Amino acid sequence: MRKGLVASMLSVFPFLGDGDNDGVPLCKAEDYEILEELGCGISATVHKIRNKETGEIYALKMVDGFLDARKEIDALRRLGHENVVEMIAKNCGVSSNPFHIVLEHLPCDLESAFESREHGPRIRKNKREILRQVLEGIAHVHSKEIEHKDIYPKNILVDPETMAVKICDFGNCVHNPSERNNDILRLSSLYRGILYS
Repeated sequence: MRKGLVASMLSVFPFLGDGDNDGVPLCKAEDYEILEELGCGISATVHKIRNKETGEIYALKMVDGFLDARKEIDALRRLGHENVVEMIAKNCGVSSNPFHIVLEHLPCDLESAFESREHGPRIRKNKREILRQVLEGIAHVHSKEIEHKDIYPKNILVDPETMAVKICDFGNCVHNPSERNNDILRLSSLYRGILYS
């Protein structure tokens, strides 16, 4: 029975796979120093961290749920593109909670860069280049049969100096949307429609 349940879950959630053999290096908490909190959402908190040995700056995303963490890790592992934030390491075994994902760090998101007195004029001047990079990132994500489902300025990171633009936060993404049953995908919409109508 248990074997059948696992096979059934893998068919519905193909991103689960084998979490420790996915080719992504494992992170160790003692290798990093937390510098500051960058943001906090419903199911995750992001910190700016420093690798104690190399001094490199990264972002640490601490995700509260196993399925959300595995989904995001699998998406980032599959994507690998200059306009998608790079995953450096992870700690997502079944026993760890919250689950940790070490990501490349960019100085700010598009919203705060746009509103900044320091960076705003340069961001506005380069808006076509920024849009081009965002669209290239989205096109690549879709080419890998992944839908982001949460694209907005806070989930677009930018380096105002280099004008590098990267999409982040794949916590709400959908894998293989063309293969999924539309009734399953629309269940929450149907429920909300009945509840609020």
